[in-house]
Amino acid sequence: MLQLMYASGLRVTELCGLRLSDLDQERGLVVVHAERRRHRLVPVGKVALRHIRHYLTEVRPSRGPDGTLQSALFPSPRGGHYTREAFWQIVRRYAAAAGILPLPSPQRLRHSFASHLLQRGAELHDVQALLGHAHLSTTALYTRVSPSRVRAAQHKSQPRAQ
Repeated sequence: MLQLMYASGLRVTELCGLRLSDLDQERGLVVVHAERRRHRLVPVGKVALRHIRHYLTEVRPSRGPDGTLQSALFPSPRGGHYTREAFWQIVRRYAAAAGILPLPSPQRLRHSFASHLLQRGAELHDVQALLGHAHLSTTALYTRVSPSRVRAAQHKSQPRAQ
């Protein structure tokens, strides 16, 4: 779940609501059912696809506790979809185990996805489409430059900064 969220920039509710039928492993895409009955196709990176394939073949139960077939891509131990709160606990548990403080929110993974794309030259309109934002101004929030980046750029490029 963490791999897919970072690799695709999904919202928590979108990730938790994915069904097995929403994943197209051959084309490397997921169909994301967003707000207001909209949906979009989102590419999934090779690393995330590799983790998902391992999860599907080695970890994911095909049947729920009641014996019915699972439709959720990431079924909870009770057999349904994970809730936002349950995913929040997963993020916190892995972050704590990795020694990441302060503990990040699931939104931080989405923010990192967008920021990393923009830092590596992606067009703002492309990031907007991937994130499913209706307005470009929402996506533009990810273009803010951190003070440490500005300081590093000045130190590298300005002859008198050293």
